[in-house]
Amino acid sequence: MLFETIQVETYSGYKADERPTSFILQGEAYTISEIEDRWYEGGRRAGRPTLRYFKVRTTSDHRFLLRYDPGRDVWGARIHGQQSSDNGRSSRREK
Repeated sequence: MLFETIQVETYSGYKADERPTSFILQGEAYTISEIEDRWYEGGRRAGRPTLRYFKVRTTSDHRFLLRYDPGRDVWGARIHGQQSSDNGRSSRREK
């Protein structure tokens, strides 16, 4: 999976960079309306960084997979898909 480096604004609650709130990808700004899922990967073995993943939906109804590497303080995005409406029904389309 390839991720493009992005700029991200975050909410910092009980820890820094707790969750993303908006980001810029390829010059376009997106505001996150919902975090649909989140998980961690790695970190249990020496030399493997803990990466944080966020499956998000934006206010423009796009879906993205965001990844945060806290060891390098780098955010990345992979396009997950797009939600569209057809006669009141939703269908998922990959971009």
